[in-house]
Amino acid sequence: MFHSLIADNDRQEIVTNFLAVLNMAKDGELLINQQTQDELIIKRGGGSHGN
Repeated sequence: MFHSLIADNDRQEIVTNFLAVLNMAKDGELLINQQTQDELIIKRGGGSHGN
């Protein structure tokens, strides 16, 4: 879950992690799902590079 990724980090680390997650999702490495307004669920994706 995204909350566990950002826990105990300062603002710069949170922004950096969030941008990395978005970039990995764009590349198909991660899948992001939001089942409630409170939490993002992040799972490993299939990847778009055929690795």
